[in-house]
Amino acid sequence: MGLLNKALVSGAVLVVGARVRAQVRDARETKRRKSSAPQFDTRLSGQDFIDIAGEIARKTPRVVRAEVRGMTVTLVVRSNSGLTNWEAEADFNDYGRLTGTYWLTSENDQSPIPEFFASGLQDEVCKRIGAPSGP
Repeated sequence: MGLLNKALVSGAVLVVGARVRAQVRDARETKRRKSSAPQFDTRLSGQDFIDIAGEIARKTPRVVRAEVRGMTVTLVVRSNSGLTNWEAEADFNDYGRLTGTYWLTSENDQSPIPEFFASGLQDEVCKRIGAPSGP
């Protein structure tokens, strides 16, 4: 292997290593954020959050069910064909606080439904807690 090939391989290894370290760091931070105990306040109680999430889920096309645990909402969504369901998660736990910021994960990255739901929930949460909504 020539010097140029060794340099290219070494550079590729460094880039891949840096990406892996960043992914591990992100995963640790996500775990720390999600494990923070939810602390609701007088502006928006836990029950209010559940009620708002349920109302928005009922208004969102193809959402079969919304399950709320703390500040995280798991959506069950009917596929376009109607033959299967898939899930998405809208996580509003911002280190134990409800700030309106959310993180989405979905089994169907092509669907706009999780973003539509989370954005609607964000708007309501921000309206209730007096925070600006949107990106």
